[in-house]
Amino acid sequence: MGLYLRRIGLVCLFLMGTLAEGAFERQRAPVLPWNNPALGVAGVIEDNPAQLGMLNSPLVAASYTNLFGIRALQMGRSAFVFPTSLGVIGGGTSIFGNTGYSEQRYAVAFSRTVTEEGTIGLSVNGYQLSVPKYGNAGAFSIDIGTAWRVSDQVRWELGYSNLSRASIGKGAEPIPQQIFSAFRYSLPETFSAQISLRHDLRYPVRLGIGFGYVPVPWIEAAAQFLTEPSRFQMGVNLHWKWIHVQYVLETHQTLPLTHRFGLVLDF
Repeated sequence: MGLYLRRIGLVCLFLMGTLAEGAFERQRAPVLPWNNPALGVAGVIEDNPAQLGMLNSPLVAASYTNLFGIRALQMGRSAFVFPTSLGVIGGGTSIFGNTGYSEQRYAVAFSRTVTEEGTIGLSVNGYQLSVPKYGNAGAFSIDIGTAWRVSDQVRWELGYSNLSRASIGKGAEPIPQQIFSAFRYSLPETFSAQISLRHDLRYPVRLGIGFGYVPVPWIEAAAQFLTEPSRFQMGVNLHWKWIHVQYVLETHQTLPLTHRFGLVLDF
């Protein structure tokens, strides 16, 4: 009982800090740099819609995250991708919270190849914040991004979220504006490494260094170290035909473990 109360206290302190940063801060959680880009499709839509151009087959995905082992702190995500002759269409949802506090985000994205080396992308996002007995508030925002192949193995990506500086309700504080940039080295179906910078315009730059590795065709492992605050993510993906099942574990410098479970159907 004492350990559980301690965990509740730590989480309350964490929430007091993050809620002060603004709503929807947790909606853009860093995604592991899987070797197969389809495995992080929800994060692809959130970080940089231009990355959709890397996907050449229809897929759907869903995930459930239990933050710090506390049932009240949970997040559900879903996403779909559908390539067309004009470009790649994608969409996603993200819901964080519980019956007492809920953040919902909906996105529709489009990516198009502009040259053999580069793609551009755009997403339109809808936000809904709900607090029972207090009311609801919503907003729309626009994200943009681009991705370019520097060489056969190296790709550079750049994304800007909330370009329109949308804010929730009558608040003057905008929904988090973030710049995401990454260099990625990849040997398809073997190994990948990524170094990324994520900058919320109000706070210090966050560094991410990670890799993905495929020891055998039916399994992939990935890991990533993150700063601000210090965290470590590691995950495994099991692959059978067009079905992918994932488990990700995330540590935090002061808080308990976070668990994430995912399913991707890659047609």
